[in-house]
Amino acid sequence: RLVRRTMVARSQLLIVVFAVGRGAREVPAWCHRSVESVAFFSAIHKSGTTLSAKGGLCFNAFLDRADVPIGVNNPRTSVICGSNFPAKISQSVTWTRDPFDWIVSNYMYDRRGNEENRFWFPAVLGDPVFAADLAASLPGFNYSALPGEKFDAWLKRLPLVEGLAFELFIRMGEPKGRDYRKGIQTIGAFAEVSRGARIGADAAPSSEGRVSVCLEDFMSDPARTHRTWRNVLQAVAPGAVPDAALEQCIADHDTTASQATFLNNTRHAHHPHGTYRTVSPTELDGMLKMARGLDAGFLGGTYAAAAQRIGCNTTRAARRRFV
Repeated sequence: RLVRRTMVARSQLLIVVFAVGRGAREVPAWCHRSVESVAFFSAIHKSGTTLSAKGGLCFNAFLDRADVPIGVNNPRTSVICGSNFPAKISQSVTWTRDPFDWIVSNYMYDRRGNEENRFWFPAVLGDPVFAADLAASLPGFNYSALPGEKFDAWLKRLPLVEGLAFELFIRMGEPKGRDYRKGIQTIGAFAEVSRGARIGADAAPSSEGRVSVCLEDFMSDPARTHRTWRNVLQAVAPGAVPDAALEQCIADHDTTASQATFLNNTRHAHHPHGTYRTVSPTELDGMLKMARGLDAGFLGGTYAAAAQRIGCNTTRAARRRFV
């Protein structure tokens, strides 16, 4: 059981600074109370950003109710608490996933066109150095865009194999001396942030200050999802016993629940960032097989090597619910 701790002086209350951005921002609960340390949740695009943010909000509310002076940041916002921001980072939890699952999810997301401002697309595709590297890496593929064509429309026009090949290439990382990807998240950065002791449904929490958790552990079934969240909580606040409100909050964001249950949850039914339930298991397996073949045939097994280092479970049972 958690031991209740006395709140620190009012003068140490954190000041909320709202970041400028599109739409309303969710302010982490710990910005409104005094905390002694912060657990940082982080995820690269399409590796659990929304899930980790929603879970962080659930954790914050629970820690607040339990008078535990630990906060969890929200990776989906740019909110920064002011001058009394606690210097101590108690834990860093990074969401990661199998690189091939990551590529397929990025491809489906980009093709769907949820984020229109792919500002790098026309500039990168029109860069002669990039075009030469692309042609050398993917010989026989024809990549040309129509005037004013957006990235999603371009991907929809391409055959599947060419679209997946481009996603694999654009996230490879520039060759030495190149700088044409303009901040696009790459497999090298993905593998780097995935370091740290692994926790999950079948892995006990670690006392290390840097841990990672596979998105696949949230993709199988409610029981596995529940065990994974409990172990993440123990990494953040050792000894914490979830209350009913936390259990319900986590369940509200469980995408492995039945489709009817998930879609009928009026508070959390709209998750436009996800690409779950948009293809059949057979289609997904086909895209993953194609991506692995492209990586082996054209890119020297770069993603296969990263998958080996990251070590997330990619069986159909481990990710059967969504991409």
